[in-house]
Amino acid sequence: MINLDQTMEVQNYLKYQAANVVAVVLALAMNFLVDFIPLNGVNTAQVSDSYPNLFTPPGYVFAIWGIIYILAIVFMAYQARPSQRQAGYIGKIGYLYLLSSVINVTWLAIFHYSYGVTSLYLVSTVVLLLLLAVLLAIYVRLGIGKARSHIGRNWPCTSPSASTSAGSR
Repeated sequence: MINLDQTMEVQNYLKYQAANVVAVVLALAMNFLVDFIPLNGVNTAQVSDSYPNLFTPPGYVFAIWGIIYILAIVFMAYQARPSQRQAGYIGKIGYLYLLSSVINVTWLAIFHYSYGVTSLYLVSTVVLLLLLAVLLAIYVRLGIGKARSHIGRNWPCTSPSASTSAGSR
């Protein structure tokens, strides 16, 4: 017989699953829109190119984002299944994945408006560090690297999260 605590846990996990769906949709939509509109009249590549550095890879390297977005969608679909409603990783992630997407969207906006405004570029760097901290919190909560686990069990929830720590283009 299911007790009240188990029912509440399933309801919380359902909220986490919904939050993860919102997180993926939000991040994908914003990543598309900032270049489609484009935000502040520039696309992400233009902003990136306006800050000279020695480590920006050639444009074709950013094709990896197609794979990253596909994995984010796979994670979203996998974790949203009813069979995952009581999966422990859902509770461990909680609302952190949604928070990481909100931070990613915030970074995109600040980064785009940093075009020609170096001080905002520095703020965007701090926002990326905050994103990294949230993604590390997910990593720690999931206990990745601490216990032997079957790769098929953890890759859907770690791959999209880990990949977003590099920002987006």
